[in-house]
Amino acid sequence: MDKIVFNDSFDYGTDLPLATIADDPMVLRKCASSVSDGWGKIDPIKDHTLIHLIALGAHEKTGRNRNADSWRENVLRQKHGTFKTHGKLYHNHLAEEGKEEGFVHKTAFNEDMGRAELVIAANNDKCAAWLGDVEKGKPVSFSMGFKCTHPGDECSICGNFAAKREDYCKHLKKNASAPYGLNRILPDGRACFAFNDAGFFNDISKVPIGADQIAMGLRKVASLSSDEVIGGAELAEQYFIHHSDVDHGKVAIVLKLADIEKRIESIGTGIKGSRKRSLCKVAMDKLREAPTKEMFLELSKLGAILPMVDFYKLVFGSEFANHERAINKAASYEANFFLAIAADKERLHNVCSNTTYDPAPISHVRLDHESKRAIAAEYSIDTELAADRAIKRAALLDSIPPANTISSQDNYLIDQYGAYKISALKAISPEVNDEILFASLI
Repeated sequence: MDKIVFNDSFDYGTDLPLATIADDPMVLRKCASSVSDGWGKIDPIKDHTLIHLIALGAHEKTGRNRNADSWRENVLRQKHGTFKTHGKLYHNHLAEEGKEEGFVHKTAFNEDMGRAELVIAANNDKCAAWLGDVEKGKPVSFSMGFKCTHPGDECSICGNFAAKREDYCKHLKKNASAPYGLNRILPDGRACFAFNDAGFFNDISKVPIGADQIAMGLRKVASLSSDEVIGGAELAEQYFIHHSDVDHGKVAIVLKLADIEKRIESIGTGIKGSRKRSLCKVAMDKLREAPTKEMFLELSKLGAILPMVDFYKLVFGSEFANHERAINKAASYEANFFLAIAADKERLHNVCSNTTYDPAPISHVRLDHESKRAIAAEYSIDTELAADRAIKRAALLDSIPPANTISSQDNYLIDQYGAYKISALKAISPEVNDEILFASLI
């Protein structure tokens, strides 16, 4: 059974960055003696940046993580070396020959703090997009693969061993009946989670978006919370879609958008009067003169993402009226359709392997200044320009039709628009952050 574990899903009792540049000897000097003594002197590696990473905590010190997985101290003492022997640094767990972006240089178990720590060598060219954030001390998340071997993981309540998710007992299975369920606390005070004693760590990836939480500012605004926990095994199933043509960066975006949609729904409804927007005809005509991919490049350069109806107006042009009724019906589900896509593996694969709407590398479109200004003002997901649209999206939740009224035509229109939206998000900000994702949904 494969599992995914995020390095920031444990409670380490510190707000300090979990990933720091280790080329500075002062950084390593601050490590516990149980770590630095074992590593000794670490020399620079040509064309690579060394990163000191707090990878995961031991159960005795940090408890279980947010995904209801736990590793005991004696297990981490024995297994931390598998990061080096079995794993490399990849992009979104795309563990294929020639796809590695670095390697694990050193590993150790920190006896004082009860956690596994690594030194990762990241290729400067391949990792340039996010190395700057680490250097500036910004929070940067990593996710790690863990191969759970025979006899499987162990239920903390009944001791049941599960070799695959289907073997989970009543305490850990998905949609378990109360009081059971991942990370739930029983009346006697015991928590439901899985111990991972058998297995090894087999890869590590930079997470393109926040691992398991939304931006601090958004948490303050929405007071967001979720009762449903996605376990490490389910996370692995969602990440490791076994199709060579799937874009794992897009998969990560869809999963995060679905999580934010679920959390937005918890805010409540009642805000009315969401301002209608419309792409000006001059700009639309100019865009439609260009090849499709150049058209979408121009929009992405302005930080613009079109709502579903406007997207189809642009795509269909003068033919839009022939499809307007069907598009309006599909658009009525726009408030939470990423949840539906994320829950269906086939749809998730199809959406994330659709390159139709990926912007071109260059464009020959020449929009006038007024058209650019109008497009940016109406559709930009820049947090300041989008401020007047913030929260109004919640009004959509009042009029979502029943799920059983969704037709195959609706799903097709939704999936095509979803493919466009994640392509646009990836182009606008390759290292998509939570504020941008939130702004794209409002």
